[in-house]
Amino acid sequence: MEFIAYEGEKFVIEWYFDENSECEVLEYFETLNEISQNKLFYLLKRIGDFGIISDKTKFRNEGDLLFAFKPQPHRFLCF
Repeated sequence: MEFIAYEGEKFVIEWYFDENSECEVLEYFETLNEISQNKLFYLLKRIGDFGIISDKTKFRNEGDLLFAFKPQPHRFLCF
């Protein structure tokens, strides 16, 4: 089972698997077309390599240490 979605210079982004070794987010991601998958990978690479995404339409703090990657029209929560 692969946990790492992207490993950059600033951050390592991992998929979250529950106690049953399931990852709903990864399962959802795998249903997306290549263009939508690439939009998310671009955002993962950006934050992994540079540590920041200043465009709030692409990444934002949702509060309580919860953040959202927002490759339109999708939304991927992270913490």
